[in-house]
Amino acid sequence: RGWRLTLSEQWTQIEEARAFIRSKTDFEPEFGLILGTGLGELGAKIDTVSSIAYGEIPHFVKATGLGHDGNLIIGTLGGKTVVAMQGRLHYYEGYTMKEITFPLRVMNALGAKELVMSSAVGGMNVHLDRGDIVVTSIGAGNSPAECCTAAPIQPATGRSAVGSGYETRMSVE
Repeated sequence: RGWRLTLSEQWTQIEEARAFIRSKTDFEPEFGLILGTGLGELGAKIDTVSSIAYGEIPHFVKATGLGHDGNLIIGTLGGKTVVAMQGRLHYYEGYTMKEITFPLRVMNALGAKELVMSSAVGGMNVHLDRGDIVVTSIGAGNSPAECCTAAPIQPATGRSAVGSGYETRMSVE
């Protein structure tokens, strides 16, 4: 399923996906957005140039999470050019970390240099209420057990932005 591909093979897949998307539009996004749980409807607010189901894009896997529509939306939002994932991919869906992070690498190849992710997760801080927006600073890793990362998308180095949707021992302590 692609988890043992060489970096060169991964880059070829990224380029194939990028070329497919470019065949639909030459729009160049500044920002990548991941519209996780509760924010899928924000996709309707994007002035859409192109919307493509994940299943149509070479090497993308399908989103199976409830409320995750599985569309890549390209357009403008708030005066900014964006490429948005309408629905996240999850490790618990049985996907490898490379499959989960592949769309992020493609967004970067399309031109997105900044990434904004949303996610509905629990928290231990008693000062937080439902719906609060927080900024996290978290470490890099290739496994949900190593928590998650908000590291820049750097396909040439193999580092990736991944996340877990559950608390780990590290995050509770």
